[in-house]
Amino acid sequence: MISWIERHKKWMGLLSTMPALALAFLDQSIVPVALPVIEKTFHASRMELIWFLNSYFLVSASFVLLGGKISDWIGPKRSFLIGMGLFALASGVCASSSSSLYFIVGRALQGLGSSLMLPASFALVSLLFPCHERGMATGVNTSLGAFFLVIGPLLGGMLVEHFSWRFIFLINLPLCIMSFVMTLIFVANSPRKKATLDFRGFLYFTLTIFSLVVYLMQAGEWGFTSSTSLAFVSSIVIFALLLVRREFTARFPFLEIGLLKRPVFRAVNISVFIAQTAMIVIIFRVLFFQTALGWSPSKTGWMTFCTTIALLIVPLPAGAIADRLGPRVPIFLGFCLLAFSLLWTGLFLTSSLPLLLIGLLPCGIAIPLIQTPSLSSAMNDVPEERIGLVGGTMSTFRALSATLSVALIAALLCNAEFFDMNAKFGRKVPPQAIWELVGTSEPYELIYDRYPQGQREHLWNELVRSKVAAQRGIHFILALMVLMAMPFAIWPHERKLGRVIK
Repeated sequence: MISWIERHKKWMGLLSTMPALALAFLDQSIVPVALPVIEKTFHASRMELIWFLNSYFLVSASFVLLGGKISDWIGPKRSFLIGMGLFALASGVCASSSSSLYFIVGRALQGLGSSLMLPASFALVSLLFPCHERGMATGVNTSLGAFFLVIGPLLGGMLVEHFSWRFIFLINLPLCIMSFVMTLIFVANSPRKKATLDFRGFLYFTLTIFSLVVYLMQAGEWGFTSSTSLAFVSSIVIFALLLVRREFTARFPFLEIGLLKRPVFRAVNISVFIAQTAMIVIIFRVLFFQTALGWSPSKTGWMTFCTTIALLIVPLPAGAIADRLGPRVPIFLGFCLLAFSLLWTGLFLTSSLPLLLIGLLPCGIAIPLIQTPSLSSAMNDVPEERIGLVGGTMSTFRALSATLSVALIAALLCNAEFFDMNAKFGRKVPPQAIWELVGTSEPYELIYDRYPQGQREHLWNELVRSKVAAQRGIHFILALMVLMAMPFAIWPHERKLGRVIK
């Protein structure tokens, strides 16, 4: 038995690190299904609900590059163990939360743990396997992550409906413990590397992103011209200018802004932003189905599963098409399918399930058609010694796209509903009361408590109508954005994939 373990130690090491990607993907897809129930548990406001989601993405975007640096400083094994332990602790905090603030802190800690363990897990795979086996090992790891991403909504719906939302965090603990113990046993300590950190660049980047996300999410409630909002706008401009100046003058910049000079890299980031925005739209659709249309968590989970199942199947053929015909063909098909999906879903948002599925299924096909060839093209556009740098920068842009998409879509939806309701009831209901109605997690209870019986049903029906109109508007706006971005995301790519040495 011992000799068998020794012969297969690298595969046992891979098995030890695989839960990192699986947990990160599972957490992104399982939590949205439970958010409406969590929201009611804490009697949270609508903005608090968005922070339940975005605290994870915001911290991940801020710290993922730093996580890679820490992995070099202290060694990937130590960094992985710290990240996994922190993720387990954060999952326990979320599961035992008794208030919105407690839960948001837990979600932020999950994002921090994820930003430590993910870069370290990829580094460990590189150390465990020789060059000619790394592709297969990475494929196995990524496939498991994709499986958990797809199965997350289905599992979350069943746990929430039949047990408790707290179980969606408690199920993380056995995986974390197994991974932690197996890594201690099967993964050897790796040598530390010299790593440089542009601390000022990191600080400016974090403050810029934090200020921008907070402004997008809270300005509607504060007032766009209020002193608080204007203070955040000023901080965004100041920190962004300091970041750009620092990154172009630092010897070892924190964020390689200079990569944006490369046309292919710019095109890839457009594609990444579009794909991440599509993923975030799926999350907001999950919330809409439950809060506005009254779907159960299980029904919502099944619908989301049908939408995302293609994420597990399409990446391999997408890569094969890119290898054979070049990246432009699959990216073009992906953009067309995504635009169709957004337009169709927007039109038939409240229609029968078969009609709705016609629009939802192409979205899951479109995302890997866009992402897989784009990332391959980005890696082929730089010399081999810069691939690690590009990979870390791409991970940051992906997380940044997610947190900005959450903030932007939440702000657009909330403000669209407010202006629609204000136009309808502005003379009868004060604007502050309308904003409170739009921003609460329990609008029906608020209507029932505060308004006369004859007005309740009418107010509720109009609020649902405004939610449907806002969702439709978001889908149509994003479809237009996809079509406008398509030429900029496709044209810079080479007709055929091949390494460019520059």
